[in-house]
Amino acid sequence: MIVYGGVDLGQYLELRDIRRNILPTRENYTIDIPSMTGKVYNGFKYGERVIEIDFLVKSLSTMEYLQFVRDIATILDVDAPSRLYLMDEPSKYYYAVIDGDTNISEIARGVGEGTLTFVCYNPIAYSDEEKIFTGTKSVVVENEGTTDAFPVIDINFTKDTSFAQVNNVNSGAAVLVGQWPNVNQASAPAKGPVISDECKVLTDWLAVGNVLDSDRAIEGNFKINSGGYAITPSDVGAADASKKWHGPARRRNLGRNIRDFEVVAEFEFDSKGQNKSNAANTPTSNPSTGANQYKTTDNLNIRSGRGTNHKILTTMPKGTTVSVTNIAEGWGQVTYKGQTGYSSMKYLSLVQSTTASGSQTNYVVNTGSSKGLNLRSSRSTSSKVLLSIPNGTGLNITDIKSGWGKTTYKNKTGYVYMEYAKPREGQISVIDAQVSPYSVETADDKLGLIELYGFDVNGNKLFKMALTDANYYYEYTHPLVEIGNTVVIKDTDSVPAPNKTKVKNDKGEEETVNDLSGKFGKWNEFFGQIRVKRERINGKDQWTCSVNKLQGGQIVASLNQTALVNANYPTGELNNLVLFIGGYADKPTSAMTLTHLSVNQLNEIPPIVIPKIFRSGDNLKIDCSNNMAYLNDIPCMEYVDIGSNFFGVNPGDTELKVFTDDTGVYTSVSLTERWL
Repeated sequence: MIVYGGVDLGQYLELRDIRRNILPTRENYTIDIPSMTGKVYNGFKYGERVIEIDFLVKSLSTMEYLQFVRDIATILDVDAPSRLYLMDEPSKYYYAVIDGDTNISEIARGVGEGTLTFVCYNPIAYSDEEKIFTGTKSVVVENEGTTDAFPVIDINFTKDTSFAQVNNVNSGAAVLVGQWPNVNQASAPAKGPVISDECKVLTDWLAVGNVLDSDRAIEGNFKINSGGYAITPSDVGAADASKKWHGPARRRNLGRNIRDFEVVAEFEFDSKGQNKSNAANTPTSNPSTGANQYKTTDNLNIRSGRGTNHKILTTMPKGTTVSVTNIAEGWGQVTYKGQTGYSSMKYLSLVQSTTASGSQTNYVVNTGSSKGLNLRSSRSTSSKVLLSIPNGTGLNITDIKSGWGKTTYKNKTGYVYMEYAKPREGQISVIDAQVSPYSVETADDKLGLIELYGFDVNGNKLFKMALTDANYYYEYTHPLVEIGNTVVIKDTDSVPAPNKTKVKNDKGEEETVNDLSGKFGKWNEFFGQIRVKRERINGKDQWTCSVNKLQGGQIVASLNQTALVNANYPTGELNNLVLFIGGYADKPTSAMTLTHLSVNQLNEIPPIVIPKIFRSGDNLKIDCSNNMAYLNDIPCMEYVDIGSNFFGVNPGDTELKVFTDDTGVYTSVSLTERWL
């Protein structure tokens, strides 16, 4: 059976063969980085699917044969892709259109053969049966397809109400139709506190669309930090080639529109040390840098970075004994057969520990090969070799000059070449009083961005407050405040050029490189507040903005702007706030948190009762397949909150929750499964 456009082609054709690809055509994207071997994988997309059908046309006469050909031509001549059913999948269909030649060769009287080539520009196969799931305020839907399916949610009301919100519990996406809060509650009461968020839960922080500044990619997720008092990223996603900053974003609704307001955000921002501070999460494992001997408990991959998303460099067999250094976040640095990378500590069992005898070690030998590091009698490769220090050995190195450092090992005192002595985590390698470019992750190479946006009900940006460290060579945290897109507060200090040092490359040639150069500025290790206020005074909107860094309860650094009046500043009423915390490209990320958020309404406004847009007996249809909402089958997009995200459901089980003040609400969800 082959059915196309609702017509069974089996009455005209005898099927001989069907050919189709396992997956649609796939296009991979890469980034070509100069001086790097190979390319960096950066995602992919699926293209069209091609289905070829070999067939025979059999008829009783020449006249019948010609009529069959005319009928087939009429069926295939469509203006848009039509449903195509194949005999081996009678319950699934594709949206297909004929492509290329449709030649039929008459091989005998009344008998012809040919090939039909169908192109599915949408490569997905669809079920021809809808699944229906029912419930009240919670419905679990099961998707047995192999890719996302898009539900159609019907909510039937039993009493008058003002809002309905559907949340995808698995993804956090939500669609809100109408207005929070509950009916009969004023949307704009007299002035006073509107939000006082201690940042201990994420319940009121909703998923957000792409409303941020253009060079941001929304990826990853938030969590509450280990201390239970701050919002911080659980991850910032993967590096995005088209956008520099990437990380999670969430929206906090005010539940009203406010003309005169004051927003105070309390941030912590720290780029020092092991990516931790009073603001940050407790690491999943205590950072350690000693060269301890471990044995692999299974065949174990060595990867280019800390995480399973990084490239596999090589694999160590089960039972391999290896030195492990720089242990952090559940991953340790290892060298095996000339390959240096990171392996999961889950599959490494401690055998013994080796350190420089009797010394507090600040460096670890790491030659990048099986050979050890020569201890020489003076600062020169031509000087006498006293002994060889094994890879992974901890050393206490002092008196670093001209790329050489003084150390003692096995009662022999001499000098080692610093290119092959890597600092323990949290240590800075100094060459000629400068920082080595070959050091492990330090304060300087951590980058980060935390932003809080204010938007009106139409998604127009009213303000932005931010803290940024975007300097690779210096730890340089600095604040920024914008009204609309106009910068009104920023740190004006000019960051100096990075320090430089001379090193030897892989060929033994001397070259000059930029160094990690320490701290710069007065905003590093920030704990404090950023404040934005707008009041209407004498018929004009007047803005006040400030940044205060606190230490021991005292202000130790501040920037202020008062009485800012400009006709070009935005005039919309504050409706919602959006928090974004991100990392830059593939660089290590600073520790950043939001610890408290308060919003105060400053103007007196008569209470406005939120209208009840749904009546008893009404039906609200939220159609995620075409991003539409219908009230009694009439489009009602004017009631859909601007921050809503129409969502799909992944394969497997997904819980959908309905929030409304109608306790008797009845919900049904229809799902058309899809296969890739």
